[in-house]
Amino acid sequence: MTISAPFALDCLLVPDEDCWGPGYGGRGYPSETLDEIAGYLAETTQPGYRARLLATSPGYVPAGRGGPARVPAGFDATGHPNRATARGEADPEIATVEAAHPPVRVHPGLRDHLRARGWALDQHGRPLHPHHVQLLADPRIGLPTGLGYAWWWGETAVVDTVVTTDTGHVLLIPRTTDQGVIPSLPGGYALPGDEHRTTAQWRGGDRALTIDGIAAAGARTLRAETGLALPAGTPARIVRAIRPVSSPHTLHAWTCTYTTHAHLPGTPPALDPATGAWWCDVDGLHRDGIEDRMWPDHRRALAAAIE
Repeated sequence: MTISAPFALDCLLVPDEDCWGPGYGGRGYPSETLDEIAGYLAETTQPGYRARLLATSPGYVPAGRGGPARVPAGFDATGHPNRATARGEADPEIATVEAAHPPVRVHPGLRDHLRARGWALDQHGRPLHPHHVQLLADPRIGLPTGLGYAWWWGETAVVDTVVTTDTGHVLLIPRTTDQGVIPSLPGGYALPGDEHRTTAQWRGGDRALTIDGIAAAGARTLRAETGLALPAGTPARIVRAIRPVSSPHTLHAWTCTYTTHAHLPGTPPALDPATGAWWCDVDGLHRDGIEDRMWPDHRRALAAAIE
């Protein structure tokens, strides 16, 4: 299988193709995933998200022959709450305008990093989702432009963790969503510190992504959401990797979700009761209807880890 430059790192991080979900490793989205994405976008509305750019939108010119894409104004996602809390810790906003004096550009070091990753860029040096051609071509989907909810241009890793024990238990947490409180896997966004980088380094394009950094992000978010600190030396293997698409994602800022699996010997260790996390009998996931209440991809991640 020939892997193009944007997906070369995918193969280094997750060599096992059986662990590749939709959008990962150069695989586009199958029709059933596109249907799922369209459903997500139709059901939710994020603050500040207006029109979604499509391949047929007036003024849009796709990238070609090494030249940048041209993205028209009027599709930027604005008013998102992360901007009010970033305190200079995020990439700066760059509004989509046809002409600016002086031109507004992505940090030169970050542009070099984005080019090295193989992402296509637009006229401002902002990266385009690696499957933007497919997403913009679907009239049910499309994507708004700008940073949206994201703190960083381009791709941000999200790490979910499946923790199992010898006694047949799996660790779950309650998560508040638009549909109410649902059972969920612990997890969250990776941070520059997980890769031993400062915010300034990250903004300047020094954006390493490593297996150790993914594991560190998973361990950090696991402890924050459950109180469980994995014992030193506990292996955490990556069992699934996908590029999901939902309302908070934009043409220029998206996530890649990695699911890690850590198995603990013996009985389930104590959790922080304030978090509401609990050890669930694996056999009860289906029997008690817990799986049915989870996000579809968390169900798939669980299956990848424990089946």
